[in-house]
Amino acid sequence: MNFGFIGTGNLGGSVVKGLFNAKFLNSDNAYISEPNADLANMFKDKYGANTVENNSELVNKSDVIFIAVKPYLMTEVLTGIKDGLTRDKLVISLAAGYTTEMMASIAPDCRFIRVLTNTPAALNAATSTISKGNNATNEDIAMAEKIFSMIGSASIIDEKFMDLSTALAGSGPAFFYAVANAFAKGCEQIGLDKDVSILMSAQTMLGAAKMLLDSGKNPQTLIKEVTTPNGCTYEGLKYMDEHNAEDILAQTMVVTTQRAATLAKK
Repeated sequence: MNFGFIGTGNLGGSVVKGLFNAKFLNSDNAYISEPNADLANMFKDKYGANTVENNSELVNKSDVIFIAVKPYLMTEVLTGIKDGLTRDKLVISLAAGYTTEMMASIAPDCRFIRVLTNTPAALNAATSTISKGNNATNEDIAMAEKIFSMIGSASIIDEKFMDLSTALAGSGPAFFYAVANAFAKGCEQIGLDKDVSILMSAQTMLGAAKMLLDSGKNPQTLIKEVTTPNGCTYEGLKYMDEHNAEDILAQTMVVTTQRAATLAKK
């Protein structure tokens, strides 16, 4: 089975890197269509991916086609390859905000799946969600889950939650980077070296994430385990509460989800 990738920018390229890291892709089964010649050559030279002249050639050579272009370009890309999108082709779209119904309106015979993933895929630490679209089979979904589990966690969800997944998993890394940067900035204000501040912030975030994932405990329980009455953690949490930090972060998910629903429009 051959796998083709239309678009290998930040997101699509991260998935390609992760799947090569996982030894799922190799020089025999991986094809990419990328207009940036330097980027295409990098994947060819460093990873062994096969490059093609255009999207139609990629479709002809691939059984599973991943499309990772800007959402507003999806209609143009799908229209350009629709003649090749027959029932024996599976398309996995990584474009936020572009529904499987919109895809099916262009290529009604093709099997479609939507996946929301994120750039930590390059380090095999992605968060991915998968939704079944038109004509896709249970076997298609099982294969998609297997593929994306190789580059991180993978969950199957109803498509109606994909915009929320875009906000949390897709945009989430940027929000966590912002939190890490803010904590590091506070450390710098007290006099700690910038590089040490960022390292400590990142490692603390990583450790907390591992505790949350591996312990089976909910966030509130873990917070209590760190907090001593009237101690320093208590004081910091009190400050966050007084300044509505939790409400601000929760509302961040709401406004980002609302924006995700409009991404298919330029």
